Amino acid sequence: MRTRRPALPKASEEMQRRSILLIEEVRRWPETRTGRMFGMISIYRGDTIFALLPGTRGLELPNAIATKRNEPGQTEGEKWQSFAIEDDGELSAALKHLEEAYRKARK
Repeated sequence: MRTRRPALPKASEEMQRRSILLIEEVRRWPETRTGRMFGMISIYRGDTIFALLPGTRGLELPNAIATKRNEPGQTEGEKWQSFAIEDDGELSAALKHLEEAYRKARK
């Protein structure tokens, strides 16, 4: 018997716009690329994923990004942290979270 994957929340048009703004900045960083995964936008440094941003869907919350911690000794659930973006004023803080995850990502 297969268990159903929980439904991913639908991202608002406003959050999709914020994701695009963040992606435009992150794509300027060396060795970054993006992809699509389950309605979200995945961000990689080389072959290592370091972030998920809402596309048409969000991960836990429709207005949150997720960054990978890439620290040893973590369980699967501890490897990712979420950061909710309530308004455009929080984009710079979100970018700092992305930059930290980018630095920790292995090439």
